[in-house]
Amino acid sequence: MGWSDNLLQSGIKMTLQRKLITSRIEKESQPFSAEELHAKGLKQKQIDLATVYRTLSLLHEKGFLQKSEFGERKSRYWKSTTQRHQHTLFCKDCGSIETFSDCQLHDQHQDLLKLGFTELTHRVEFIGRCPSCSQQEATK
Repeated sequence: MGWSDNLLQSGIKMTLQRKLITSRIEKESQPFSAEELHAKGLKQKQIDLATVYRTLSLLHEKGFLQKSEFGERKSRYWKSTTQRHQHTLFCKDCGSIETFSDCQLHDQHQDLLKLGFTELTHRVEFIGRCPSCSQQEATK
C-alpha cells in the first residue's frame, strides 16, 4: 500500500484543497517548503498559503510527512516512507535525503523515561555531502 493509499485510509477528512495539496506532494521527490509547494501550482488553484501550512502541519502530526529545518530558517517536508521512527541524512548540496531506522538511542530513551519524563521523543539529523556530490566535488 502506497503513501496516498495510507493517507486515504487514515480517516483524515480530505477536502478538495487537501486533495490538491496531497496530489502535489505525491509529485515531489525532494524536500520542499510550504512556499515552494504553494508556488508549484497551488496558488493558481486558489489555495492560500495558510491552507498549505495547516495541511502540512496536519500531515506531519499524523506521521505522513517528515519535517526539518536542515540549518535553514524554514521548515522543509518530505513524504514519510514508514510510520516508524527514523533518522535523517540530508545532502547540503543537492538536497537529497536518506533515512534510516537503526536507532542507537533506544536504551538512553528508556533510561530517560525512567526519570519520569513523558511523551518523550527525539530526532537525529545528519547534514553533509552525499556520495554523488562528494565525487563531483573531488573532480573539480
